[in-house]
This record gives sequence, C-alpha cells and structure tokens, in this order.
Amino acid sequence: SLDSVSSFRRLLDWSNLQSDDGLYLQNGDVRFYGANRSADSNFTAGQMIHLALSRGEDQQVRVYAQGRELFSFADVNGQAFNPANGNAIGFFRDDNGETSAGVVDFIRGYDRVLTAAEIASLYANGTPLRGLPGTTSAVPEPSTWAMM
Repeated sequence: SLDSVSSFRRLLDWSNLQSDDGLYLQNGDVRFYGANRSADSNFTAGQMIHLALSRGEDQQVRVYAQGRELFSFADVNGQAFNPANGNAIGFFRDDNGETSAGVVDFIRGYDRVLTAAEIASLYANGTPLRGLPGTTSAVPEPSTWAMM
C-alpha cells in the first residue's frame, strides 16, 4: 500500500534510479512507465494491492493486480527486467520526487512463469503455489538474513 496515490508514485525500480522506467501508480492507476502501458485501477491511498509481474523467455511482461491481468508488453529493450544490469529492485524510491511511503507485505519468486490462473489463485487463496498441476516443487524461500 502507498500513503499517497496522487500524481505519479513509483512502486518498483530496476535501474538503481538511473531511469524513470518502472512500475508506478498514477492517480490510483497502475502504469509501466517506459513501456507506455497502463490500466484503470482506481486504487486508493492505504489500500493493499496484490501485484504480480511475470516475464518469460519470450520477453513478454504481464502485470497483474488483485488477481487479474491489467496489461502486457514486449520487453525487447530490457526496461522491465534486465538481470544483466546487476541492480537491485527498489521499492517506492524515485529520483524526481515521485517517492511515496509504502509497505511491502511479502515477496515471492518462482523458477518459472506462472499462468494467469495460478496468479488468480494466489490472490484468491493467499497461499504459495504448491502441488498445482505443472508445479514440480516449491521454490525454496530465502532466509530473512538474505533479504536486503
């Protein structure tokens, strides 16, 4: 959740504040700046938002909120996820005043791209995906000391 959703409020940054590309809320709507994609979401200040992002080998990025797909785009330039850049993921910080106080409740990582049905199930049930068809094993969760 964010304390404010007015104007642009950065949610996620993959560029170490070197680029404006990233996931934002703009007046309550989810937007991926740099890919020119957005969706009417009408989120309010203080509201918990279940966000999920996926990117497969086909470079297709899908953004979900509250269990439904909002939009997708081809990440051909690596503006969404670029593991080669070596940067950490930043939350809520921005270099141009679009910083907002916020809370991250939990983060999950999977070793494959989740289907839309699996993401909807995560939102509806709030539990990790274990034992679903096509899931061979649970991804080990990192120890708390590793989360920085």
